[in-house]
Amino acid sequence: MDYISQEISVDDSEKTVKPTVKWDEPLRLELENYVKTVREDLEPSPSGKDAIEAIKICDAALESGRTQRVMELQKAEIAALSHGKTR
Repeated sequence: MDYISQEISVDDSEKTVKPTVKWDEPLRLELENYVKTVREDLEPSPSGKDAIEAIKICDAALESGRTQRVMELQKAEIAALSHGKTR
């Protein structure tokens, strides 16, 4: 995935496929989604739970890069964080 050009390539052992997707400005899409979520009282997507899980994964990736060690995440750890619980 190229985030600048918003192109994606899918490779397999025989070929590379580049699906065509209509380009749209990402920030505008985010803002439209936010406004729709608020106006229609919808569940946000991604949810707060999704955001917490993503931050936990990013923190582990940064720690792995800093320490040059593999970081392991347990589903229970992520689930506890996303429900505001700590050990």
